[in-house]
Amino acid sequence: MLTIRKFTMMLVAVLFLSLSPAHAALLGVDLLLPDILSDQTGFYTYSWDGNANEGLFTARAVPLTITYDGATMTNIGDVRGYDVAFYVDGTGNFLRGIGGADLVIIGDGNLLLTGEVTGFGWQDIPSTKLALFDFTFDVTGGDLAAFYTAGLGGDIALSENSSFDGNWMVNHGGNKTKHDTAPVVPVPGAVWLLGGGLVGLVGLRRRKIS
Repeated sequence: MLTIRKFTMMLVAVLFLSLSPAHAALLGVDLLLPDILSDQTGFYTYSWDGNANEGLFTARAVPLTITYDGATMTNIGDVRGYDVAFYVDGTGNFLRGIGGADLVIIGDGNLLLTGEVTGFGWQDIPSTKLALFDFTFDVTGGDLAAFYTAGLGGDIALSENSSFDGNWMVNHGGNKTKHDTAPVVPVPGAVWLLGGGLVGLVGLRRRKIS
């Protein structure tokens, strides 16, 4: 049995209250259903190119379950994968995607979802190895595309072993990284920042997968 450890509300409170603006730039995406959960064996890498004044963010993971009702977890079979890649500038702002689909999620040997990234947020957590990332994307295809009725998706990622310190002009990376991917509804940015991202993180860490 694989268990994703519970993330305490105390940590969320400390995280929310202690961060300076330089450390808090999450979009705060509010995830709906169906929800694709990738396990904690994923990793991300970030490579800064000073000559081009941009960096490439990439992440890989293993999609594990899909829930359509928020409770029942349907296991994703073998021949599966999660890949996302896009470019940001020296302050961590989204610049552009890559050639082809920026996001590709495969499960049970089928193409579950593809998309083009449209926005990126991040939050390093001082004095820890934790880092949070979230991004939005326009859905372009896949078996689950019909569930994204507004054509918009979001992803929340948590890396438990990251070398990120808030500096986007140096290389960094992390493992023990998990992802939560689902449709989103556009809402004002301030509402996302105050609620959606932290609530999503709590849900991401508290789920148990059999």
